[in-house]
Amino acid sequence: MNYCMQVDWHFKRIRLLDFIYTNQCTFHTQIYQSFKFRINQEIKFQYKKKQHLNQQLYQSHLEFAHHYKGMWQHIQMIITNAIRFRINKI
Repeated sequence: MNYCMQVDWHFKRIRLLDFIYTNQCTFHTQIYQSFKFRINQEIKFQYKKKQHLNQQLYQSHLEFAHHYKGMWQHIQMIITNAIRFRINKI
């Protein structure tokens, strides 16, 4: 085997190893990016869900305040104290 053929064989081997390494890196990068995308989508979903629940809570407060007129603050305080009592009991 002459020197040119040896160099050519080593060069092809190096290119093959480089190709395999590059594909592995690309594969891991794609996995990381898909994982990151999934987490970001989950965060966006949870944020929208929280916004929706806060809007519902706000609407409920407005309805009760309108229905009970001046007594709503006292009712709200009683509910809050009852919840705190149950939480501290646990």
